[in-house]
Amino acid sequence: MNCLAFFLLITISVATEIAWKIPMNPTEISVPKGDKLKFTWTGKHNVFAMKNKEHYDACNFTDAVHVGEGQHSHRGRRTSTETSATAVMGSETMYFSCSIEGHCQAKQILTVYASTDAASQLYVTSVISIGAIVATTLALI
Repeated sequence: MNCLAFFLLITISVATEIAWKIPMNPTEISVPKGDKLKFTWTGKHNVFAMKNKEHYDACNFTDAVHVGEGQHSHRGRRTSTETSATAVMGSETMYFSCSIEGHCQAKQILTVYASTDAASQLYVTSVISIGAIVATTLALI
């Protein structure tokens, strides 16, 4: 009896949808590490990951990184014709803002905390069946 086993790895990722607007409400959220953050908007906006909290609080885009296609630095891209951008949540708090003139000051900002509580991890595990492995065994006789 010959056995042939096929393994199919299914990766399902969760995206936290963020309506990117002026002003943001709320301006702080918690997201499990590894989740995608999908910013969507209408009109002229962009999304930058700020260097740190001090730069975020001061709307200082020095060393900020553009979130979206190409990951341009702030100096390389001030405006965007895109209508969405996606980032992946790291293990540290992340700070986001729009660099269009006046938007950061008008509170188009978002602080995203990496959630570590067991309840959110359990939720993520049950909702997306993290890295579910489906095995199918075919017995060849």
